[in-house]
Amino acid sequence: MMPTISKITFAPPGPRARKLMQREIEQFHQPSIDRLYPIFTKRVQGAIIEDVDGNRYLDFAIGSGSMSLGGANPELVKVVKERVEELAHASYPSMNEVVIEFAEKLTAIAPGRGKKMVAILSTGSEAGDFAFRVSRGFKQRPQFLSFFGGHHGFSLGALAVSGHYAAMFRKHPHLVPGITHIPYGYSFRCQFRHQGNSCGVSCANYLQETVLTTVSPPENTAGLIVEPIQGPAGIIVPPPEWLQRIYKICKENDILYVNDEVFTGLGRTGKMFGIEHNPGIDPDMTILGKTLGGGMLPMSAVIMKKEIAETVEPGATSSTLHGYPLGAAVALRVIEVIEEFGLLEKNRENGEYMLKRCLELQEKHPWIGEVRGKGLMVGLEFVKDLATKEPLRKQVRDISWRCVHKGLIFEWFGLKGNVIKLYPNYFVSRQEIDEGLDILDASITDVERGKTSPTDFPATYVVSAGWT
Repeated sequence: MMPTISKITFAPPGPRARKLMQREIEQFHQPSIDRLYPIFTKRVQGAIIEDVDGNRYLDFAIGSGSMSLGGANPELVKVVKERVEELAHASYPSMNEVVIEFAEKLTAIAPGRGKKMVAILSTGSEAGDFAFRVSRGFKQRPQFLSFFGGHHGFSLGALAVSGHYAAMFRKHPHLVPGITHIPYGYSFRCQFRHQGNSCGVSCANYLQETVLTTVSPPENTAGLIVEPIQGPAGIIVPPPEWLQRIYKICKENDILYVNDEVFTGLGRTGKMFGIEHNPGIDPDMTILGKTLGGGMLPMSAVIMKKEIAETVEPGATSSTLHGYPLGAAVALRVIEVIEEFGLLEKNRENGEYMLKRCLELQEKHPWIGEVRGKGLMVGLEFVKDLATKEPLRKQVRDISWRCVHKGLIFEWFGLKGNVIKLYPNYFVSRQEIDEGLDILDASITDVERGKTSPTDFPATYVVSAGWT
């Protein structure tokens, strides 16, 4: 039997963590970074988080999907060390060659046809906001389409087109007007009450037959923003024909198709872009973030068709650190590492293995209503039974915290707060996958038997309060 990778010395939060926890609660605005667990890192290396009390955890959350090459990836650290002295400055009002090289690389690998141009930004929210604004400006139309479950950011425009959890909107009612949300291709919870594969394109047809003929007529509608797989909403993989139908509706009605790949882009699904699992779709814009900066530096980008980019006037959209050269150098190296190390194929293979193992867990644990995923992103949705599909929110929270106590960290959420989401880094080993899933298996069994770990700390941490 191989030795375990994770190691728990003090039940979390340990003594040093508790001291930091108190300081954090008193001084820091925790909701701004979604504090799931009272874990305080000493170092993060590859797939391992070491906390201040010496505990070692397997990391299947990787900074909400941003550290796709693992913590402190040596290739990225090398770039920073070698180039920080020459590149540690803003781009404005000058330009560095590495930024141009990065833009050239993005347009070379971009999905779709035709000439592309790139806007380089800092965060996924900025990129979502940019795409929203530029789409409306290009079409000179006030309305926009998006999906329930979509997660596009927290700045005003990006938030307005999002359709995720209620806390994003509950105390912030004054959003950008003119946005219509429609159901995503979420077959397990089809809004039209279809079962299984019969869900098909029902909600896409609803877009064509109802939305575009009533509240959002095509002549008023600039664009539609959609994720090829909804990540934060619970790793929701739509039926294969669904995105094709959505794209066709956009083209038939002269509506821009905005492809949000902040979560799925740059290899996560086993292809460079998640949209490439749907041949023939030619997005007008593609949004990137998270993986682009390697979880080290804030980087995002919008790849758009040349005719759209050329309509944006100088000064119409910018910020201080757009296109900063050190970030561009790191982002360029991220893409090169994905290509040089054959990580697309590796992600496909490890993703198939992880999905297979999760399906085996589903056979063992009746609470797991559905397992879904593509590449290295897998979601397990927990329900009381398949007849009612009643979400097991508390049980999933208890399982998550039990896993932390055994040495595994991941995110859980979804539209009903009942989905465990697993997305390890691209260099994850089979041993790490197996150990992580063994911990998950044991933790589910514990909670099924009524054995949980205490949350004797403030409700400012989501694992104590739960998602609302």
